[in-house]
Amino acid sequence: MSVAAGLRYTPPREIMGIRTLALVALLALLALGAFLALGRERSAVHS
Repeated sequence: MSVAAGLRYTPPREIMGIRTLALVALLALLALGAFLALGRERSAVHS
């Protein structure tokens, strides 16, 4: 079964929900990465 067929059988609402979840997860990872980078820079400045 191809990806296109799988998407065709998936309701649009579910696709949007999955897309939203992926976007939220991506934003959370970016925020976490930025937070860790800032913390690392701050600790480097203090030492």
